[in-house]
Amino acid sequence: MKIMFIFLNDRKRTLIPTNLCLLKASVQNHGFQTKIFDTSFYEEHERFKEEEKKEETGIFKKIDYESIGIKTKKTSLIEDFLTDVQDWQPDLLAFSVYSSTYKLGCKMAAAVKQKYSNNIITIFGGIHVSIAPENVINEPAIDLICLGEGEETLVELCEKLSEKKGIKNIRSIWLKENGKIIKNPLMPPINVNELPLPNWEGFNIAHHYAPYRGKLLKTALVEFSRTCLFDCGYCGNRILKDIYKTSGVKSIIRHKSPAKFIKDLKFLKETYGVEFVSITDGTFLSFPTPLLEELAKIYIKEINLPFFIDSTVTTITPKRVELLKEMGCIAINMGIECGNVEYRQKYLLRNITDEQIIRAFKIVREAGIEARAYNIIGLPFETRKDIFKTIELNRNAHANSISLSIFVPYNGTYLRDLCIEKGFISKDHEVVGDGTIPNIKSDSISDDELIGLYNTFYLYVKVPKILFPIIRLLEKNNKFLIILRKLLLKIFG
Repeated sequence: MKIMFIFLNDRKRTLIPTNLCLLKASVQNHGFQTKIFDTSFYEEHERFKEEEKKEETGIFKKIDYESIGIKTKKTSLIEDFLTDVQDWQPDLLAFSVYSSTYKLGCKMAAAVKQKYSNNIITIFGGIHVSIAPENVINEPAIDLICLGEGEETLVELCEKLSEKKGIKNIRSIWLKENGKIIKNPLMPPINVNELPLPNWEGFNIAHHYAPYRGKLLKTALVEFSRTCLFDCGYCGNRILKDIYKTSGVKSIIRHKSPAKFIKDLKFLKETYGVEFVSITDGTFLSFPTPLLEELAKIYIKEINLPFFIDSTVTTITPKRVELLKEMGCIAINMGIECGNVEYRQKYLLRNITDEQIIRAFKIVREAGIEARAYNIIGLPFETRKDIFKTIELNRNAHANSISLSIFVPYNGTYLRDLCIEKGFISKDHEVVGDGTIPNIKSDSISDDELIGLYNTFYLYVKVPKILFPIIRLLEKNNKFLIILRKLLLKIFG
């Protein structure tokens, strides 16, 4: 049994995704052969330009990828993929997709079906599949889909396929049979302490590195927990909970034990020479302080590597931040999202006050940790005045660095449903871009004005207000103004 995993990466970014390396390790540990086909670094990817836009606005620092041997691939992705499939002859092609990479995955699966008929089975999993399963399973080139977590499901599927047994009763799997769709209930959430060690074999060595503030560091993406406490209006977490509930399975937040977490990190450090850690949990601090105290002691002793986390301002306390600082945390990413408190509570479903945001950023900064703010502009009904409330809140919070996205109506989110209801997007709208271009039709702000504010948001947060009239001019795009914008970014960046 041979499984080829498709690494769908259409951005000019490195890193080994946690989901693929764990899925790969799960089946490989059960004796199956695995291979990675990597879609990274192909010149044909349109989203390469999205990265450049973020660099031009000060959100990302410019990165010299050639320093780690990355060169843009000028060959055809599909032709290279089909050649790899022909040479290796896999039994199963496994695609893990986000909404932004779903169409690329479909294109690749269709190319295989066209050339090899039904000799190779295709399976799709990932967040997009779980929130839009009906659409995905009806794609002609897709044979199976996996909802929810896939490690145990994929192992069972491979075992039954290799033994030529029936697969129609595997939990979490949907499949087509005689023109009908068989929908199995979900597998219970996995015990995260039983997950295998992450397996980086077969990934391009360039993915061992990740950009951080303009540098490339040997970095590991790792998870401490699964599931999130919150149901934010722009996130698909709410529908994931509903899917589990419909299947009669309770989805609760689960944390690894400190011993398991340290075991994974120690393996990555000793095996691959990792020098930096990125913890992928959306809210890392969603557990009691005594557990963080236990983890801190072992981390300092056994790992002692710098790291950064995402968390929510309501989880920030002086004690917790002090512990993180002792562990080696150098940055905490926190959501501001929107500066209009009423909008934030009504539409983003985030019951957080401005005072809580400002206090959390102050605690992090005063501990000597970088406080990075996540922001969204171009939300439904949002006006220029609302966006300047977000700018002002960033200024009052004294965010050390800024992350910014133009609103993307992802499948399965409350805000997407609202946008469809209000006619801002069609029911079958496909998201485009990487948060650098408008996705919805807005009556409250034009696309040009929104893009102008995206290009200058960082400057509005960082420059003295006396310069705001100049920044207003820089919202327009022409060669001279772009040069001036870049000059101010060097001064205030």
